[in-house]
Amino acid sequence: MPILISTQKQMLDMRRSVNECYICGENIKGKGQGWRSQVISEHVVPRTLLGKVPIKPAEAWSVVLYVHKECEKNHKNHRDQLMKILQMLGHQSTDDWSKEDIGLLLSEFDIGTQTHDGSKLIHSISGVGSAMLAPVLWARGMHATLYGKALPRGMSFITQPPVPIWNHTDEDVAEGLAAYEIRRNDLLGFLRVAIHTKHVDEIRAWGGKLLYQCAWRRAFLGTNGGWGCTWALEFPGVHEWAMTARNVDSPWHGYYEIDDLPPNAAVVGQTETDQYNRYVEASHKGL
Repeated sequence: MPILISTQKQMLDMRRSVNECYICGENIKGKGQGWRSQVISEHVVPRTLLGKVPIKPAEAWSVVLYVHKECEKNHKNHRDQLMKILQMLGHQSTDDWSKEDIGLLLSEFDIGTQTHDGSKLIHSISGVGSAMLAPVLWARGMHATLYGKALPRGMSFITQPPVPIWNHTDEDVAEGLAAYEIRRNDLLGFLRVAIHTKHVDEIRAWGGKLLYQCAWRRAFLGTNGGWGCTWALEFPGVHEWAMTARNVDSPWHGYYEIDDLPPNAAVVGQTETDQYNRYVEASHKGL
């Protein structure tokens, strides 16, 4: 059976069972007297990105885990803040921005345009490397919540935002956009198979507005272990960002590899792929 966390009680039970800091992977419990002074309850997806409290107060719970205070301070807070600014920049007016938000935007990011196909101008933001590490930590937190164990520090991963991204290894904008689309179609296409065949693990929080989905298959990067997790993450503002940028709905999505398959993880194999292909074929025939 796939894993589903959809109530606050389930979330609290999982938080009590996780004995590691999902940021660094080191133990956070069993260190003797005073261990609580070293840790803090922390929102995996920052509260500032979750938006308004759901209508029903009982549904206003999020994914919260214990982490080392130093890990939060040194590795998470700044990256989360940068990601908040990126997402705000994508779909909100700057009228409500604080001076700190504007200062970080000016100091961390460069906003400009790139020419595509010789004439079309594409608005772009550079200097996002540090910000892009924030969703890697979100995926690490979701993994620990679902499977009760932190991911290793070193692992192969792919992370993509709801809007196109390219980097210095791409020869030009066109190549970068094409590579983004190929990765997007592969990752989200795989998740469509998992969702249709009910082989997907999920976390549904914040009144259903925060949704994390993941499914497993044999690793294809071939550098860190035998199993790969494909994941997607939605929360308030993600849809608006994607639609504003390119009028194509897309969640945060990505992939990572580890040595061993977590217990009870949802796996998609050839049987599920064939089942989905038969469904698509029948749909095209109008059956």
